[in-house]
Amino acid sequence: MSAYVKQGDQIVLLLSKAEAKALLSLAAYAVDEEAVETRNHAVIEAQRRAFKALEIACEPASRSGAAIS
Repeated sequence: MSAYVKQGDQIVLLLSKAEAKALLSLAAYAVDEEAVETRNHAVIEAQRRAFKALEIACEPASRSGAAIS
């Protein structure tokens, strides 16, 4: 099951563990292949935070929620 909540400039994704792991795999592949090319520092930082959030969320011992900065 997937769902989302969107408000202003924020989006909250609700994913199953399998969906989150699949998205993490795709993100890792894109990073490894340097598929996303940008020199915009804000975009690079946003990518880093999003990837880190996925990594932490997919860890078996992760908490039920966290802020990623």
